[in-house]
Amino acid sequence: MKKRRTAAVLAAIVMVSLLAAGCGGRVSTTGIIQGYVVQNANAKSLAGPAAEEKITVLSTMPKGTDYIPVAGAWAQAEGLQYPYQVKLQQSDPNGQFRITGLQPGQYRVTVTHERFLDTFTGVWSVEAGKTTSIGGAPLGSLHILSIGINEYANPQHNLRYARPDAQLIAQVLGVENRLAKQTVTLLDDQATKSGILGTMYLMGTQMIPGDTFIMFFSGHGVQYYPYEYIVPHDFDGTVNSLIADYELNDAIDDYIPASHKVFIFDSCHSGGMYKSLVSSLSSGFQRSTGFEVLARNIVGPGKIVITACDKDELSWESSEWGHGLFTRYFTWGMTSPYNADANRDRDIDTDEAFWYAKHYVEKATEGWEQPQNPQIYRGPDKNGLWYLFSY
Repeated sequence: MKKRRTAAVLAAIVMVSLLAAGCGGRVSTTGIIQGYVVQNANAKSLAGPAAEEKITVLSTMPKGTDYIPVAGAWAQAEGLQYPYQVKLQQSDPNGQFRITGLQPGQYRVTVTHERFLDTFTGVWSVEAGKTTSIGGAPLGSLHILSIGINEYANPQHNLRYARPDAQLIAQVLGVENRLAKQTVTLLDDQATKSGILGTMYLMGTQMIPGDTFIMFFSGHGVQYYPYEYIVPHDFDGTVNSLIADYELNDAIDDYIPASHKVFIFDSCHSGGMYKSLVSSLSSGFQRSTGFEVLARNIVGPGKIVITACDKDELSWESSEWGHGLFTRYFTWGMTSPYNADANRDRDIDTDEAFWYAKHYVEKATEGWEQPQNPQIYRGPDKNGLWYLFSY
């Protein structure tokens, strides 16, 4: 009897293993790196007057005639961990390359072509059973929604530098940026609850998969655990007039087809205004500074959240600059001479922009009684280095 029971248990284990493998199929132990090699002869750099003839690698192939596929480019993936695997693959007539059979780990990918002097290179992670799409964002694939609220319906809640911060983000990311396609700025009485959610819906109609959506918000936030809320212009003291993190997340999922979503939250430091704001709500609400709860509630696949400070910290302002400290440094990195561009490839990704701003904000507030430490929150995407700016 004991042998029968043991045999039954073993049979059950085998059956579960087969089901986990996909009805008897094998579970892949390797991953894939893919990308598209293209040329854009009409693209002009902000760093110089002449158009540059060069190849680049995109994570998706955009529609339209702006990009020409480049066939015959060599893509090499070199493993950075033992057993130091090296694989080569040429791009096909559509410009696509797929390097298969890669063991999980980090790889340096180099793309070259005999007709072009420039080289594309970078480091990406490979996971078993998954495809890692590498490369930058196509020109005209960035959609920016920049929100800043200085003046609230209740003047007791007014701020000083939220509106200038939103205008600065819109100028740098939306005007001086080769990647930008559409930029919408909502300031003060434009940034009502319905105005914010309605604008997200309208912007989404102009997006396609492969695009990147950036939402910047500078204004008040409040928290009632386990939820966090942004405070629109028309806040009237009721919870229903706030935008809860789950409402924002639902709008993102329903309205925004872009593959990459980046959220930047900067809650300006105006302590007296916060006391007035929180006192107008029911018991249990407290002020938000770091938007840590909101960030953790909305982050997920295809989403990155950047906050100007950590939880329970203050996001400092500078009367000398007329801006929040984080927003000023964040945009400085993407302003000539583009110091956030660590590898000088004329493209600035989320990590380059964030770590540049974080370094200088922490340096500026070092030794203060209440220093400021910007944070970045990621979903499961280990290769979430999405491009924000190109010059």
